[in-house]
Amino acid sequence: MNTKINKINDIISKFNIENVLTDSRSLINAERSIFFALKTATNDGHLYIKELQAQGVKAFVVARIPDGIDADGSEFVIVEDVLAALQELAADRRNNLPDSTKFIAVAGFGGKTIIKEWLSEALGRQYRTARSPRSYNSQLGVALSLMKIQSEAEMAVIECGISQSGEMERLEKMVHPEMVIISGIDSEKGDFASLDEKIEQTLLLAREAKVIVYPAELDDAVSRFVPERVLKISVNIPPDADWIERDRLLTSEALRYLKVELPQEIVRPLETRLNVSQGVNNCLIISDRFSCHSDSLPSALDFMRRRKSEGLKMTLILDELKGEEYTEEIDALIDNAGIERVIAIGKDFKTGEEMLEALSLSDFSREMILAKGERGGAVDRLAETLQLRHHETVLEVNLDSVIYNFNHYRAMLRPETGMVAMVKASGYGAGAFELARTLQSHGAAYLAVAVVDEGEELRRAGITMPIMALNPKVTNYDSLFANRLEPEVFSFDMLDEIIREGEKRGIMAYPIHVKFDTGMHRLGFLRENISDLCIRLKETDVVKVESVFSHLATADCLDMDDYTFGQLKLFTDICEEMYRGLGYRFKRHILNSAGIARFPEYQFDMVRLGIGLYGVDTLGIPETSGLKQVSSLRSIIISLKDWPSGTSIGYSRRTILSHDATVATVPVGYADGLDRHLGNGKGKVWINGKECPIVGNICMDACMIDVTGADAKVGDSVEFFGPNLPVDFMSDALGTIPYEILTSVSPRVKRVYFRE
Repeated sequence: MNTKINKINDIISKFNIENVLTDSRSLINAERSIFFALKTATNDGHLYIKELQAQGVKAFVVARIPDGIDADGSEFVIVEDVLAALQELAADRRNNLPDSTKFIAVAGFGGKTIIKEWLSEALGRQYRTARSPRSYNSQLGVALSLMKIQSEAEMAVIECGISQSGEMERLEKMVHPEMVIISGIDSEKGDFASLDEKIEQTLLLAREAKVIVYPAELDDAVSRFVPERVLKISVNIPPDADWIERDRLLTSEALRYLKVELPQEIVRPLETRLNVSQGVNNCLIISDRFSCHSDSLPSALDFMRRRKSEGLKMTLILDELKGEEYTEEIDALIDNAGIERVIAIGKDFKTGEEMLEALSLSDFSREMILAKGERGGAVDRLAETLQLRHHETVLEVNLDSVIYNFNHYRAMLRPETGMVAMVKASGYGAGAFELARTLQSHGAAYLAVAVVDEGEELRRAGITMPIMALNPKVTNYDSLFANRLEPEVFSFDMLDEIIREGEKRGIMAYPIHVKFDTGMHRLGFLRENISDLCIRLKETDVVKVESVFSHLATADCLDMDDYTFGQLKLFTDICEEMYRGLGYRFKRHILNSAGIARFPEYQFDMVRLGIGLYGVDTLGIPETSGLKQVSSLRSIIISLKDWPSGTSIGYSRRTILSHDATVATVPVGYADGLDRHLGNGKGKVWINGKECPIVGNICMDACMIDVTGADAKVGDSVEFFGPNLPVDFMSDALGTIPYEILTSVSPRVKRVYFRE
């Protein structure tokens, strides 16, 4: 065996390691954690070693020991590739489990997690069964899943996902499964050279297996790419089968081979999302409807812990664990996560109904509540009751998309360039608090708000990272200074006022951000002001220039680059003159979302990411393709009626039906932010895979939709903008910009934040 792996195993034994840590923010038990310093396209784990040492971590696997790190008292294993070392360690862990432990791998494109969970639950009724947590199916996730398997396990079900050639070979070496289940392979080649390569790479997982279960549409590929000695179980799936039926048939065939039945009560859709919403009595509710097993608890607790806010007590409401006892180990896990209050069915209450009878809204106040229980159960019902707004219309905010877009732009930058994330206007309508928490935990250098009040609210919500207040007209300097909000300064009057107010309070070297007008012609000092500005700044010790910045007027106008380059040249010259005039260095930033993609050579020290963070591509160039829309406005159908051709719909009879139609009523109106100009066929919504026009005038609290041919039912979901209807479809229809659409969604619309 590799001597490096031997050394890592020796360290694990020496320190009684229980936690393999790859993200410094997930640290719980420092003394029993080993940190693998992974380097990715957007971050480098080596940057966090010193911080982890200070918190008590003693064991590290690294590609190098960074400068300034004291190696005394810590154990370092230096390897060529940190991820490869973790994968090799995971393979070693798997190979050292008893021969009696049977490994089952689930792969494919769509449905993997459902099949893995159904298999695990069915097998768990007869065998001690381990599984991948949630959707841990990546190169890293599979390794972490294997590291968690205990020697007592009789069955292990591991989910395996790939996105490009070469990945499955590494997963197969780690998992080395006896049984492989393929959920299906779609017709998109993705990042593979061809669809054939995608299929071949997926089927590599079965090259050493004993049996493979797969949909019959893959018969030809399986015969070509899977060795003859492997038992092939082909499953006929009706062409009209939905994903639930498809997954049920594949799972049933796999279990039939294992001589285990699939209990019908476990065949249900799987909720993989963690939802966050405001609750009653100043509570924050995190709903986790993923299957209630202890192995899915750590990731939920980690998600909660990263959102910890001052003044909110951490509370866990836990459903009865499936097939498990509530143990001391679970108590220790909860305690290490900082949970202050636990309400557990099976421990504090015998049944869910007993819990619901005993608790009321008044029992919860100023708490961050993680409610973990399956959809429709007692814990889920309690979480629904605790939510502040009960409204069919919601703005769903995908925090995974926020992270994806943030990293998409960060990959365009030098590692040392800071990202200023724009969360003004309540996070472009999405709500600033959850976005700020997410960005704080993913390495943004600054948050930027428009006014002091927005920054003050973020501080009250527990945000500790630097915050710029752009375009402020400060009337409450006590709040500005107390909350350490760093103001934009764009005029001498404003500068003098900040200095005067700072002198009254004995403030020294307070950070400010000086704005220059290089062509936007909105706010900012001019180049001819530099000499007087530097003199004024050198006369005071109340403030210190943290950054100098400007704003591009035409970065997203592909035919106006001459103007943009003129701004960039002027800004460069201004910064040089400011350096000479002040005699010290400061940060510089001018690029917005479009500028990051188009002019990366001018990234200076920081960039400001605004509309691109929210997944809106204003350019349509390769660098910005693939952004993920963050916000989705959804509601439901509350009424359906059939009307003959010639019927008028809505106020003022502005729509006269030209055909026999089915018309749905949806509880979204102009009071929710739906522009009235979208009525009478101008706007469309997405229902059951079909674009359906809005008919009639939009009302204050409702609108009508022509759903003819959409097979619509009361209760069906209606998407106004989201993954199927990008927000720019609506802005184009109105002749405006996506910014206006996003920021116009009414505060009365409930915001629901989620991560997969």
